[in-house]
Amino acid sequence: MENELILVWQVVTELSEQLAHNQKLTNALKAQAGQLKEQATQATAGFALRRVNADISKETFESEVERTNAKIIIENQTLLYENKQLGLLLEEYEGVMNTIMSKFRNHALAAQQHELTLTRHYEALLLPRDSQNHPSDIVANTSMAHSLQRLCHYLRGLLKTMAGENYDPYQNIDLDYDGTGFDAVDLQELTTLLETLDENAGGYPGSEVREDWVIERESEISRLEKENEDLRKMLGIDEANMNAHGLTVDLDRIDTGHFSTLLANSRRPSEPYNPRTSYWENTGQQQQQQQQQQQQQQQQQQQQQQQQQHQLQLQQQQHQQQQQLQGGGSMQRVMDLQPGMRAGPQARRTGIFGAGQQRGGFMGGVIRGGVGGSVSVGGTPNNATWAPPNNVWVNQPTTPIPPSERPWQVQGGSSGLDLNR
Repeated sequence: MENELILVWQVVTELSEQLAHNQKLTNALKAQAGQLKEQATQATAGFALRRVNADISKETFESEVERTNAKIIIENQTLLYENKQLGLLLEEYEGVMNTIMSKFRNHALAAQQHELTLTRHYEALLLPRDSQNHPSDIVANTSMAHSLQRLCHYLRGLLKTMAGENYDPYQNIDLDYDGTGFDAVDLQELTTLLETLDENAGGYPGSEVREDWVIERESEISRLEKENEDLRKMLGIDEANMNAHGLTVDLDRIDTGHFSTLLANSRRPSEPYNPRTSYWENTGQQQQQQQQQQQQQQQQQQQQQQQQQHQLQLQQQQHQQQQQLQGGGSMQRVMDLQPGMRAGPQARRTGIFGAGQQRGGFMGGVIRGGVGGSVSVGGTPNNATWAPPNNVWVNQPTTPIPPSERPWQVQGGSSGLDLNR
């Protein structure tokens, strides 16, 4: 019984091994079948070479195939040669383009430099012309600036009125009043300040009314200084021209003369106020008046310059005469003729005090002990009682001697003759 079971077990083992081997073979066959299917699909997907003419022999078919292959190879070589030639042409084209672009760059650079040179040349030609036309442009620009300033003032007032703001009762009636000059004062601000001072309230309440007053004042001052400098350059009395001509200005004397002029003007009676016509009706007349005022200012400045030069010449002559007088000797003064005087023989006039006395000459005087005689500066008086009629110093009109800035000093211990009388 046991032997039978062992045999059955052995048979079952052999069968299982055989089944496993068969299974392996089956898998291998399946794999081969799949590969064959893939090859079949690849073979069917391509171009199937089939012999059309089955009656042609194998040698003829092979020779035709070789001839076709040789033809294809020759065509490939031709295409390669053409490709190489096209590559060479492309390189040559690139070289030509580089040459053309380099020439174009050089030409563009030369053209740009030429344009810049022309621009600099014309700018150099235009600069002197602009400097020559600058004074005339200053006058036109100044009048235009004043007109625009007034127009802005009126437009500002119109916009304030359209916005519903209160009317300004302190507005000036004069249409040409702009209220932005050097001496411009806000009347409302001044009234408020006076009321506040009367009430003994500290502080300055008007600082918020016109915050830009200082800026406007400084801008007006700078504008006037620039205009004065330009006018001095136009008239040739600026500091550079004065130094170039060797002229100096006595500022103390100019200030004194200016103060006396202002004092004389202040003593004149004030003229009644005449209301002006509309600015828009008399624009041309105002421009003519402005031009006339500018011309008058230029003429006044020229006259002042001439007066300064005349004063300088007088000072130089006085200095030379003082040096000659200080040198000693019996030299007489050079005859100084005032405007309207003549050196020829004329009828002698009598003095104001003492009609019987006459002045002997231009530098002569009345000697206390006798008649008039010529007096030499720096020496003793001459006691001559008669002077020849042909003497230039005898028959001269009695003209007042202009006051000198410094008294004449008598040299040599002579009589104390005061020449300033």
